[in-house]
Amino acid sequence: MQGWAECLAPDGYPFPQGYGGLMPYDYDKLVGGLVDLHRYCGETQAIAHLSRITEWAAENLTGIEKRINEKHPNWFGVNGQSLTVAADALHWLRVRRTWRSGDRLIVSFPMALRLSRIDPKQDYPVAILYGPTVLAARSLGENPSRRFDYARLASSLVPVPGQPLNFHVASHPAVLLRPFYQFKTNERYCLYLDPVQNKLGNWFDNIRFGSNWTDSGEWRACDVPGAAAEFNFDGQGVRIFGYWFDDAGRGEVRIDGRVIGVINQYRPVRGVRTHWDFTGLAPGRHAVTLTVLAGPDPNSKGNHVNLAGFEPLASSGQ
Repeated sequence: MQGWAECLAPDGYPFPQGYGGLMPYDYDKLVGGLVDLHRYCGETQAIAHLSRITEWAAENLTGIEKRINEKHPNWFGVNGQSLTVAADALHWLRVRRTWRSGDRLIVSFPMALRLSRIDPKQDYPVAILYGPTVLAARSLGENPSRRFDYARLASSLVPVPGQPLNFHVASHPAVLLRPFYQFKTNERYCLYLDPVQNKLGNWFDNIRFGSNWTDSGEWRACDVPGAAAEFNFDGQGVRIFGYWFDDAGRGEVRIDGRVIGVINQYRPVRGVRTHWDFTGLAPGRHAVTLTVLAGPDPNSKGNHVNLAGFEPLASSGQ
């Protein structure tokens, strides 16, 4: 950036007016480079250079589309002349004038990550946008709402090289954020995110249940030894949701075909929600299976194993 700054003439542009038709092209490249240095590399000094260049361009390059910069975060103009535009009650921006053939309307938007809430008075549900583009989170068997740091979007989301407007969550690389219009038919995504409710359709939609499981609404249960339920996920661990019961049994937990534990759901209570965590997996795609075992806890009145859902986890268990 310092090299660019040194080549700038006192009037804010590195080439004399007589340079010819390449002036708009060079102007565009220089401004775009400075914008990128500021936005993606944190070079705050780029703003001063941008101001000099854009002021010079407004006087000397009529009709050129000005690049977005920090001095003009929302810019509207017709034929190079700036306009003052206010949104109406429905959030539409209206430009009223007598239009003539050849008129050119130019609109620029601030291209940065931001939040848009359904109810401005409530933190959630919330959508993530980049400039005017609404982004959606890919769902691979889970609701990804709890994977985002909503207070630090810029630092917690990593751009995907070669894929404009696509981002990975730095702490959960399997979570992909991209424009919702890029999702294909039958590809599942979450547009409005709510880490508090954290719902994703029916909780059992992505779980493959074998035979003999009974639907009890908030959970499914089975007392037939060998009956199983399977779930695929991306992460470094998995959380199994269920309930304590005085007639509950025990379930074997396998991940990627290997037994990693047994959960005993017996407690001398009825319907108390709980969960079991299994972590320490390598990052990537995994399959977890919960299988009903014979021989419940000696104090149990039955052998019912219940399941209220799976949730992928990072290595920290969050």
